[in-house]
Amino acid sequence: MASNSTTNEKTERYTHHRWQRSILGISWKVKVTNEEVRVRTGQHNTDDILSEKRLRWLGHVIRMDHHTMAHTWSGVALGGSGV
Repeated sequence: MASNSTTNEKTERYTHHRWQRSILGISWKVKVTNEEVRVRTGQHNTDDILSEKRLRWLGHVIRMDHHTMAHTWSGVALGGSGV
């Protein structure tokens, strides 16, 4: 069985592609690859977008005070191991 994270990523990927197709007016009946849709919209791969957002969030958490909830939940510890 797939992990919850993997399932969420698949759902996000599907939703993102569906939105892009809707914006371009591409019917589900027309055979257009996801790569072609990304080229038409000028968007990056969904995995790249998610990785960038996660890294941006991690950068914010690392700069926070070490006693904040977000920092504690993330398991980030500078100069030590994570929780």
